[in-house]
Amino acid sequence: MMRLIDQPTGTGDLYENGQFRGAVHYRLNVYQQYDEGRDEAVVGVQHIEGRITPAGTIDLRDLRSRGAELLLKMSDGRALHFQLRDDDGKIRLKDSLAKA
Repeated sequence: MMRLIDQPTGTGDLYENGQFRGAVHYRLNVYQQYDEGRDEAVVGVQHIEGRITPAGTIDLRDLRSRGAELLLKMSDGRALHFQLRDDDGKIRLKDSLAKA
């Protein structure tokens, strides 16, 4: 069973291959997998979905078409590695948020 455990929002920095691409606004939903029998979190199993929108002139369509490996450094110090799922900035992956 998946439970919503966090909904980070804010403005962060977007990087591609270590190069700063610009600022983005982000809105994410973080779901945690739970063992139904024990009602305990399954360590390391999270599902993250959401969206980024450029705060400047970042071309999301170009990043997606190239399959760019991206890093979002969030305003709270956490980071997320991902690829865009569509030209509108959609993110969906199984991973976990880590300290940057």
